[in-house]
Amino acid sequence: MAADILAALNAGELYAATLDVFAVEPPVDSPLLEAPNTVLAPHLGAQTVDAQVAVSVEVARQIVEFFAASRR
Repeated sequence: MAADILAALNAGELYAATLDVFAVEPPVDSPLLEAPNTVLAPHLGAQTVDAQVAVSVEVARQIVEFFAASRR
């Protein structure tokens, strides 16, 4: 897919590309790293405020359950 995007960029068929998901992370050997008009970012789907709150609540719940079980 990276080769197709690069070819489209170089041919002027695609003006710009922004990607945040790669087959291999980080994309160390991707030809898009040096391509014109590209923005490459790490995939941070779990780094949203909602996702962080959900993880925090789940961890807190597990801690409470652990200590509650140890009191029995």
